[in-house]
Amino acid sequence: MLQAILNHHIINMMEDAEIVMGMAGQSFTTAGGQTLEVTVEGETVMVGQATAERYDIHASNGVIDAVLIPSEA
Repeated sequence: MLQAILNHHIINMMEDAEIVMGMAGQSFTTAGGQTLEVTVEGETVMVGQATAERYDIHASNGVIDAVLIPSEA
């Protein structure tokens, strides 16, 4: 179960915030195979039920504000 939860937080993409801000209504596929809808309201980006707290971090990851539980867990 822990591996499923961790894989639910991994999205293989390298786009910057400007591109993601234009992705409202689209979705990401996680490493676990689940899809998470992207919503954008003003400067707020939501992926599934989590808010993207920080983006354009010069690293290979980002930060969200919630633990996402896959539907099969």
